[in-house]
Amino acid sequence: MMGFEPQAYLPIGTMFYPMLNKYLEHLDATCKEAITAHTKAAQAVKTRIGTKFTPWKVGVKVWLNSCNLKINFPSQQLASR
Repeated sequence: MMGFEPQAYLPIGTMFYPMLNKYLEHLDATCKEAITAHTKAAQAVKTRIGTKFTPWKVGVKVWLNSCNLKINFPSQQLASR
């Protein structure tokens, strides 16, 4: 009716916003840095865990820190021992 057919999508390879290209490149570089840092941290954890840790067995007594332990008593002094 108007003499041209409107496009529903942008043609591949053309962008109307030049800053968008820079932003996408920055986003890609940041993503690659994050993946590298995650891989490096995972390797550090793997080497740290593999050195001395031996898993506990059922029945072994261990010390617990009760500062973050939720109990169902109004205070720790009233709890059963």
